[in-house]
Amino acid sequence: MRITIILFSIVILIAVAFVPITQFVPVSVYATKPHSRHCGCLTGNFTVGGSPYGVGVNPITHMVYFANHFTNTVSVADGENNTVVATISVGSGPYGVAVDDVTNMIYVTNTNSGTLSVISGSNNTVVATLHVGQSPIGVGVDTVTDMVYVAAEAVVVVSGSNNTIVDHLLLGFGANFVAVNSITDTVYVTTAVNGVSVISGANNTVIARVHVGIAPSFIAVDSRTNMIYTADTESNTVTAISGETNSVVATIPVGQNPFGIDTDAKKNLVYVADEDSQNVTVISGRSNTVIETIALQYHPTGIGVDQATDRVNVASFPGTIFVISGP
Repeated sequence: MRITIILFSIVILIAVAFVPITQFVPVSVYATKPHSRHCGCLTGNFTVGGSPYGVGVNPITHMVYFANHFTNTVSVADGENNTVVATISVGSGPYGVAVDDVTNMIYVTNTNSGTLSVISGSNNTVVATLHVGQSPIGVGVDTVTDMVYVAAEAVVVVSGSNNTIVDHLLLGFGANFVAVNSITDTVYVTTAVNGVSVISGANNTVIARVHVGIAPSFIAVDSRTNMIYTADTESNTVTAISGETNSVVATIPVGQNPFGIDTDAKKNLVYVADEDSQNVTVISGRSNTVIETIALQYHPTGIGVDQATDRVNVASFPGTIFVISGP
């Protein structure tokens, strides 16, 4: 009887050994390693307009805003169910997006028309259009002071309370992308000479300049840790800057042509859209090291994180939005 059982077990083991492995290990075309409860996993995707660049998120309403550069529109998506709920016509060549979650106002730069569109999040309509200068790209908002900062060669300062221009700051090196720390009232602007200009929001003066990687594009701030991160497009790195000392604390290799970047302040993570390698790099803000790489089907451009739900919205060319659940 014992010999019969042993022979039967051997037959089963041999049969299992020859079963195709694809029946046991599901293969994902999205992730570079098996999903687990600790990983950033792709949970959905949907489509917006042509070539979305900037992404803005309101963590209170969970609405996500995508600047569709080639269709001159902003797509509004409900971040809780991944559906587009509105499409708003703006100026020509929309690029950057900033969201004031206190006033529920959205600010979009229109590169080709030299304007800033101001959108009400309560009814998804444009309530003001401001001429801000030549080729505006980046935009950031201080949710405490209600001031908006637009990179349009100079840095144009707009009062969010009445939608009027109150100041211009000439950096001397151009101005490309903007991030704001509302806790410290400090503005960070990437420039054309591989640098970041640090501006005091209290008096609109440059207080420091920091050298970063080659051709920095989007820039992000973690207000909790007072850290700033630049996506250095041509050096394939992310530069981590201490907001306390205005100095570089780490240079982190990522994928090819990093472009979009955002932080998850609650989990101290940084998400980077590596456009040419078609992946998202996840960086630990604690160690300044890469902890995960998530492969995509298309070229990612912009990233926006919902700080309340940890959902990461990745815009890609030609118009697919990938949704990642944070680890």
